[in-house]
Amino acid sequence: MITQPTTAHTAPGRRTTIPRRRRRRRRMLPGRAVPRRDAVLQASARQLARGQVERALRGYLGLLADDPTDLPMANRTGDLLIRNGQIARGVELLLRVAGGYAEAGFSAKAAAVYRKLLRVAPGDGRARRRLAALYQGQGFAAEARRVAAG
Repeated sequence: MITQPTTAHTAPGRRTTIPRRRRRRRRMLPGRAVPRRDAVLQASARQLARGQVERALRGYLGLLADDPTDLPMANRTGDLLIRNGQIARGVELLLRVAGGYAEAGFSAKAAAVYRKLLRVAPGDGRARRRLAALYQGQGFAAEARRVAAG
C-alpha cells in the first residue's frame, strides 16, 4: 500500500503540500527611493569586498546623483575615487563634503575631512586655508598657524 505524504489535518481530496509563498517585489512609491538605495548599497558593499572598486563606485555615484546633499555618501564616494586613482575628482568631492559639514555646524567632521584631504594632497592650498580658518574660529590659534605654515 502506497501512501502520499500529507500535512496535519488534511481532508481527503485536498492539496497535500503547503503552497510556497511568492516573493513580492517591492514597488517604488513616488518620492521613496529607499528600496533602490538599500539594494545599491548592499550590491556596492559586496563589490568592494570582492575588490571591484570601479563597479562599486558606479553605484555610489548613481546614488550621489539622486541625492547630492547626502554628505556621508559623498564622503565615501570621494574616498573610493581617490582609491581608484581619480585623485583630482575625489579631492573636489571631499572639499564639497567638508564645506557642507562646516556650513551645517559640524566643525569636527569638517576638520577630519580637511585633514584627510591634506594626507592625500598635501599641496592643496584650499584645504590648508579652510582647515586653518576652521581652527582659528574654534580658538586653536597655534594649531591654525601650524596648519597654515604647512
